[in-house]
Amino acid sequence: MPIDPLIISCLIFLVATLYSMVGHGGASGYLAILSIFAVPQIVMSSTSLVLNLFVAGISFALYAQAKHFRWSLTWPFLVSAVPFAFIGALFKLPETVYSVLLAIALLYAAFRLLRSAKDEPDEHELPLKYALLSGSLIGLISGILGIGGGIFLSPILLICNWGNPKETAATSAVFIFVNSLAGLSGRFFSGQLNFPTILPLMIGVCCAGAVLGSFMGAMKLPSHWIRYALVLVLLTAVIKLIF
Repeated sequence: MPIDPLIISCLIFLVATLYSMVGHGGASGYLAILSIFAVPQIVMSSTSLVLNLFVAGISFALYAQAKHFRWSLTWPFLVSAVPFAFIGALFKLPETVYSVLLAIALLYAAFRLLRSAKDEPDEHELPLKYALLSGSLIGLISGILGIGGGIFLSPILLICNWGNPKETAATSAVFIFVNSLAGLSGRFFSGQLNFPTILPLMIGVCCAGAVLGSFMGAMKLPSHWIRYALVLVLLTAVIKLIF
């Protein structure tokens, strides 16, 4: 399907708004949108990471301004994920393998988001060794698939009761920003950066959505209800990839 700037702009705005409410950059949603338009894999992964940078950066700024950021919850995942995201981005997968892995990742994320949609956990102490191991695995998978990793990190934080939903959103946002930057660096050094001609339009639209979504999520609305909408976005992508 040829890329329609109006349709893709509306879809990106919607994804950026929804995902930024829970501190996510929206890479899995952008991949879903781009897959509908049959965009090549190398363009999909590069574009999703760039949009991630802008949305996650805006989301983190607003969540931090609302005093939901906790550094002690964040740094173990950052230091372990960044080098592995760079390594993962160096791998160039066959189109079929990439599609299968992406479908599995999106299905897993949808399941975890659905399971944790109404969780309001009491905080437990963060065990350093498990945080470092989780960060390494998330970074590697994120680098390979071209996503920021928030769809894996958020469910882990909530299910393990390592942070409340607002802190989880802030941690996910900064994690996604740094992880996406590492992934883009790996793609740059491996010669896999490729962008569509309408990238500036996509960036402008996603920034507008990020401002709206982050403001609502950080300062106005509870975040649990929006995860059901994210589940629908992810499942739509899985269905598209299967058929």
